[in-house]
Amino acid sequence: VQLRIVGRTNAKEDHRQLLFTIDKNFRKLSVIKGYDGKVIESERLTNTPSAYRQFVYAIDNEGFMATRDMEDRIADPRGLCSGGKQYYFIIDSDSGTDERWTTSSAI
Repeated sequence: VQLRIVGRTNAKEDHRQLLFTIDKNFRKLSVIKGYDGKVIESERLTNTPSAYRQFVYAIDNEGFMATRDMEDRIADPRGLCSGGKQYYFIIDSDSGTDERWTTSSAI
């Protein structure tokens, strides 16, 4: 499970993204600088299958696992919210990657 928070559109040296990755074996937070995916800081912690299951049940109960109708999805979210942030919720599984939703906020 991944949550990517993309900061507002700004100069490449100021732009940041946060990437949270949670797996049955690890939890990881990466800080990404610029628009080219350069990781400038990362922290990786262990996880267990039972803790991961509890996490997935919890986010499912909060509605994170729900998919949007295809008409509601944005084909190309680049520049979607130039004055705020973009949020991506992604699930990776054995059958591939499934982007469940994308949203933005002018925070």
